[in-house]
Amino acid sequence: MIKREDYLPNTACKKMITEIITAKPDDSIKNVLDKLRLIAKKLNNVDYIYINDNNGLLVGVASIKELFLQPKNKKLKEIMNTKVV
Repeated sequence: MIKREDYLPNTACKKMITEIITAKPDDSIKNVLDKLRLIAKKLNNVDYIYINDNNGLLVGVASIKELFLQPKNKKLKEIMNTKVV
């Protein structure tokens, strides 16, 4: 696995975000927040949760802010933005 530290300074690769959090549409907000708490110290910056189907295809995104504003028992599929490129 190539790490961000392996890229030359002042390149786009060096500045890209390599740490992402993925989840499934049926995951509850509570489960996702619990997962975030476990790995938060290892992450530099997280703005979105990327939601993948069972084949690993991106089906939606949800902002961290949105996770905190919704009831914890809701499923990601209820709040995710499905208009992704």
